Amino acid sequence: MKDQFAAIAEMQSNILSDVHIFPNPAKNTINIVALNYNTADIYDVQGKLVKTISIKKYVSEYDIYDLENGIYIIKFNSGEITKFKKFIKQ
Repeated sequence: MKDQFAAIAEMQSNILSDVHIFPNPAKNTINIVALNYNTADIYDVQGKLVKTISIKKYVSEYDIYDLENGIYIIKFNSGEITKFKKFIKQ
């Protein structure tokens, strides 16, 4: 029984610390869920920084209308953790 509770607690922790981007592919906006991150840097496929955004709590919508169509990598930053996600702008 104790192992079950530990597994559930770990699963909830992973869900809360994970990052979600939708829709993907996106047109003019993306929604981001990233509860444990403060900022995010958006890079194009050549590694050029194209945009920096402040991460808000819960689900937030961000404009990407100014980005060209293509593949982008978002680097999420917190004090201790860095995570990378990919999205496509159409």
